[in-house]
Amino acid sequence: MGTALGLAVLLCGVPSAAARPLPCKLLTDPTHDDQVAPTVGHPMSSGSLDLTSTDVATSARDLTVVMRVRSLLFPDRDSPNGWYFSIDVTSGNAFLTFVASKDPLGEKFRAYRRTAQGGGNGAVELLFVAKSTGVFDEDSSEVRITTPLAALRKFAPMRPGDRVTNLRVYAGRLAGENSQPVVAMTADSVDLIDGGRASYRIGDRNCVVVGY
Repeated sequence: MGTALGLAVLLCGVPSAAARPLPCKLLTDPTHDDQVAPTVGHPMSSGSLDLTSTDVATSARDLTVVMRVRSLLFPDRDSPNGWYFSIDVTSGNAFLTFVASKDPLGEKFRAYRRTAQGGGNGAVELLFVAKSTGVFDEDSSEVRITTPLAALRKFAPMRPGDRVTNLRVYAGRLAGENSQPVVAMTADSVDLIDGGRASYRIGDRNCVVVGY
């Protein structure tokens, strides 16, 4: 009896596989590598465009991308006209871009498909796919964009087991109020994460709460 009780207590102290932390931060980036031109009296950037990590996650209905920065705070003294954040991905033969922008007039969240993979200096045309939802969360210094999978499946394989690859993440400044984001590496792009071989498999769980 005593031996059985002792074994039961011992087993209770062994963590189960379900208790292991979920994968997080598919892509990471060093801090203080953003290239914001300093403003008068502020020799360093504020950190709102200093990317630190990124994740992609899915539920049965939606796909959420999360872009984290060192310190998200609006209005931003280094980007008075606002920000844009975007993530380029490849799914099958489709090139997709998810964009979040914020300026003094409001916020926008969109999903596009691209006419080319991008990453170079050539012009890339963006074709509207869906209006997304999202949030600029200053408490967690995260930018989140959520898009219905049904809209994405019209152009790209997005079933469980399909892979999203070729992740490239941008953070940059808007040139003027309510201006269109420039989804390419330009002079106004402040930070970049090039995902290289990193990929996400549709349906896999990680630390992201989809849609939140």
